[in-house]
Amino acid sequence: MNIHRTTLLLLIMLLLSIGACSQNKHKVLNEERGMFSETLKIRTLPTKAKIFINEREIGESPLNYRISHEDSRMVNIKAVPLYPNQYTQNIFLMIPPIPRTI
Repeated sequence: MNIHRTTLLLLIMLLLSIGACSQNKHKVLNEERGMFSETLKIRTLPTKAKIFINEREIGESPLNYRISHEDSRMVNIKAVPLYPNQYTQNIFLMIPPIPRTI
């Protein structure tokens, strides 16, 4: 009888420890918006500019760009003006969270 109790107790402890190590399927649903991936709207004023993200040209402003947390934690967004007498802008963005507009 004592062996059955010990076996039952060990089985219950094993099941509880396995359950404690399993992933929580609701965890991702509770994360804040923009923690992993977000569409970023990039606008430049007063004129258009070429936009580079981490030294790779992605297009002319205004534009929408999908950026994700898995890419890198530090992102360099550079706006190179299309016209003379304007300055290049460098924005260093630490993610997460990802903003919606820059």
